[in-house]
Amino acid sequence: MHNANNIDAFFGTQTHCMSDELLNAMDEMVWSPKAPEWFQEFFAGVGVDEEFTVTAEQAQWIIEEASNSYHHPESSENNWEEDFALIVNTFDDYACFLRMLESDGDALRIVTVPRS
Repeated sequence: MHNANNIDAFFGTQTHCMSDELLNAMDEMVWSPKAPEWFQEFFAGVGVDEEFTVTAEQAQWIIEEASNSYHHPESSENNWEEDFALIVNTFDDYACFLRMLESDGDALRIVTVPRS
């Protein structure tokens, strides 16, 4: 697991909108009664179509937990690969960066370095 001072993270935080598919994927692959308190509170407090924000460390933890489930499934669902891909594509720093580049509007200006 990455340490709390992950200097490799491009985003300090990520903001997303919770879809029904993402909520179900996280329920199947990430949620556990042994999950940290922040995740228990986050998961209980976010609903479908609600915006939520996670820190870089939290996003990394979610991906790692999903990866652990994916590689060591006790019972895999029909959508196991799709669920894992959805979680990674949502929370992966590089995937978020690519979405910013592909989006219209001011997001691209945030990562564009002005030339002198």
